[in-house]
Amino acid sequence: MIGLTDHQEVITVLANDSGLEEIFVRQLCGIGRLADTVAITAFDGCQMKAMADDGIHVPTEPKEYGPAEDAHMILDHLVGAYLMRYVRPI
Repeated sequence: MIGLTDHQEVITVLANDSGLEEIFVRQLCGIGRLADTVAITAFDGCQMKAMADDGIHVPTEPKEYGPAEDAHMILDHLVGAYLMRYVRPI
């Protein structure tokens, strides 16, 4: 699992060179391989929804951050719990 927000220096460079709207897309293009991209998206899904091989889309209105963040938090916890229980038992 890779956190696309873990390295502030990478985000800063990408934002300066490509713009804020590209910071996650550029990282995924550099590390993604065919059939390994799963995404949880909101709003209209933008480029991430189109790039993902699989995923969950939470349709929300533009700038409707509350419901989008709430749905993502629930989905993140469910995926994390599943992975800890079935993929990498402790």
